[in-house]
Amino acid sequence: MGVPIVQLENLNKTYGSFIAVNNLNLQIEHGEFLTLLGPSGCGKTTTLRMIGGFETPTGGSIYVNGQDVKHLPPFKRDINTVFQSYALFPHMTLFENVTYGLKMRKVPKVEREQQALEALRRVQLEHLKDHKPRQLSGGQQQRVALARALVNNPRVLLLDEPLGALDLKLRKEMQVELKHLHQQLGMTFIYVTHDQEEALTMSDRVAVMNGGNIEQLSTPEELYEVPQTRFVADFIGDTNLYAGGVLGVEGDSVILNLFNQRVHVQKKQASVTPEQKVYLSIRPERIRCSAQTDGEVADNQLTGIFEERVYVGSFVRQIIRVCESDERITVLETAHQCQHFTPGERVAISWEGAHGVLLPA
Repeated sequence: MGVPIVQLENLNKTYGSFIAVNNLNLQIEHGEFLTLLGPSGCGKTTTLRMIGGFETPTGGSIYVNGQDVKHLPPFKRDINTVFQSYALFPHMTLFENVTYGLKMRKVPKVEREQQALEALRRVQLEHLKDHKPRQLSGGQQQRVALARALVNNPRVLLLDEPLGALDLKLRKEMQVELKHLHQQLGMTFIYVTHDQEEALTMSDRVAVMNGGNIEQLSTPEELYEVPQTRFVADFIGDTNLYAGGVLGVEGDSVILNLFNQRVHVQKKQASVTPEQKVYLSIRPERIRCSAQTDGEVADNQLTGIFEERVYVGSFVRQIIRVCESDERITVLETAHQCQHFTPGERVAISWEGAHGVLLPA
């Protein structure tokens, strides 16, 4: 494997006593779509701004294609940035907005016009090149901002929550467009968002950040199916997360004491020892809820009291209190498959051992 397009080594950023980014190490490959994901204040935007040259690191190094760019200004880094606020010039046409940067770089007129038209063609706005920004929808303005960033053909494109100002339907449409654009260009995209679905939809890899650190760097599927920490399990999608104790290991399964009952979990993580405290994560869609039947209770089957049914369109979220416990379990089933229960009714809750994930306490 060659030199990464972007490499961060022991990157730090502090504001007084506050540590925004803490000894961050990250390699981003050529042509990759990598997303920095996390809650507000986790350090993702600060990291992006340091890569782009808009923030000066307190310590560490930033390499772009093998060159240390930490002390270079943004316009010398071969990196362009698309911000959440599009910052289009309102008095200029789309064509003039896109050619402005090329004009400042003294690119010959014929060449810059050709490049601007090609950039607008990439985002399917060539036919609106003479319009002013105020004549466009939010999604179209976002595409103009993309065209303005792409016209310079940078090695790396940074995107700082660029879809945050759009409504839900338009945001989903733009997610698909961005993913297709990335595939067509083969350019490296580094994307920042706090929206988990957005990150999972578009990215090759996702770096989940928390407190200035990367908690987990994985593919979207690995993040969702095999989280490595409690924070990642809780932050990515919905999950049921409970404390338990290890009773022992039987073959390929770890036996837990959960709600004073035995449950088994297929081993996926590091080795565990008896009496070790752990957490169990189970996604709501992996759990089944059925009418309670008499007889012996099998492993991974609990008895609960049905409390609430929440209709959310194609899915139904059911809330069940585990018997002899104050804990609630959320079950997510398709609306046409789930059974109907009345509040207070006793039900059986079950899941397969392969669908639970053990996490360190």
